[in-house]
Amino acid sequence: MTPPESPREPVFTPRLQLGFGLLAFGLGLMFLAGKVLPAPVPVGIAGGISLAIAGFVVVVVEALRDPPAQPDKPGTPGDERSAPDSR
Repeated sequence: MTPPESPREPVFTPRLQLGFGLLAFGLGLMFLAGKVLPAPVPVGIAGGISLAIAGFVVVVVEALRDPPAQPDKPGTPGDERSAPDSR
């Protein structure tokens, strides 16, 4: 017996892709500016840190967002529209 099919949610949403891209690019820029170049470039290191932090924030905010409501299942818990009227 197979489990009932639930609609699939995309794992890597566009915002999550942006966040991981910023994180990777920031870390790469920081490494390039600090270790690869003959003389460390403080602006590059600071820019890499800033981009990596921004990417990390985007990833965390996207992970904490509520999943989209499923309109085809009106009786799901936490759905305000299916709650009985308490007037």
